[in-house]
Amino acid sequence: MPINPYKPGAGHMPMYLAGRDAVIKDAQNVIDTLLSNSCARFKIYYGLRGVGKTVLLNCIEDKANENDIISVYFECAEDKNFGTHLINAIYSIINMLSIEEYLKEKVAHFKNILSAFVITWSSNPMTNENNLSLELNPENISVRKSSTLIDLLLLIGKIAREKNKPICILVDEIQYMNADDLSALLEALHRIAQKDLPIGFFGAGLPKILRVAGDSKSYAERLFSYVHIDTLKFVDAKEALIKPAEKLGVFYDENAIQTVFEITEGYPYFIQEYGNQVWEKQNANKVITKTAVEECYDSFIEQLDEGFFKNRLDRATPMEKKFMCKMVCCGSLPCNISDVSKHMGKPVKSISPMRGQLIGKGFIYDTSHGMIDFTVPQFDKYLKRVYPDL
Repeated sequence: MPINPYKPGAGHMPMYLAGRDAVIKDAQNVIDTLLSNSCARFKIYYGLRGVGKTVLLNCIEDKANENDIISVYFECAEDKNFGTHLINAIYSIINMLSIEEYLKEKVAHFKNILSAFVITWSSNPMTNENNLSLELNPENISVRKSSTLIDLLLLIGKIAREKNKPICILVDEIQYMNADDLSALLEALHRIAQKDLPIGFFGAGLPKILRVAGDSKSYAERLFSYVHIDTLKFVDAKEALIKPAEKLGVFYDENAIQTVFEITEGYPYFIQEYGNQVWEKQNANKVITKTAVEECYDSFIEQLDEGFFKNRLDRATPMEKKFMCKMVCCGSLPCNISDVSKHMGKPVKSISPMRGQLIGKGFIYDTSHGMIDFTVPQFDKYLKRVYPDL
């Protein structure tokens, strides 16, 4: 059996990346600016789950590496401290810049900058090896967080400029950063931009990052270029579906393509999953028909329910599940918070904390004032399958 060309996974690079040429070209312009030893406007990609934000970050990381730019990538999480990830990233940058001797000469200054961290320098004269290590200082980590980060990135940025070695920092799931960490990061990046240092930043997250960043710093709107990553248009969705198969001599007829597009609504992850199911069940056919696609519908839905939707719903408390079910009862999405309150039989004020919890966990987001929707595409359809009485 020919290898399955579809890759439905979290951040898995598809065999054919469709519909993102303009975004990638724009990222390449940032890389080119960094290569000129200058700073470019920072980027944040935002959108729903499954639209390919992580794939884009991975693609940009590869391009940075191809251009000999020092790059570090990490993912924020609800239960982990951003500072831990940052220290690991900075440690990697220091090693890749090969600036241990530089830092050794200025260790007193560096220790002062890293008052919130612990720095350890060791040297082995027998092997002529030097080692620099950084770790969080529990006693001081909350002290001068923003100014420490500013000083730290300024120092590294100046060294990068002197050595003509640009740096690219990529952070996924940025919406999980707490307010203090995000504020510190914005201040540091703002200073980097003012000094025109060759450090690039690419972030990715759910739509809530627009509001969170704006609330944190008034200049966030000017500091970043916010790029909406949306569903694929029909022509791009078509290419995402057919290009991987065509390389292996398998083709889709137009009715089959249209059916997949209508069911997936152009979401990249869903297209990969549908293609995966079709391939597993219909790969003996050289031409995939609409009938063949329809025969794979049940297995497609089953895989989504068990592998994409369920693990997210399992993270919700009973009351959070009730809130989301009442969103579905409103009839159309986005829905108004006041309509949800009516279906729950409670005043808006009493359910607002629940709304905040769901936004914090990444289940829903504000589409506009008073309007909310799910961050996971077709989550309402899934809830109807789980709770048929809705």
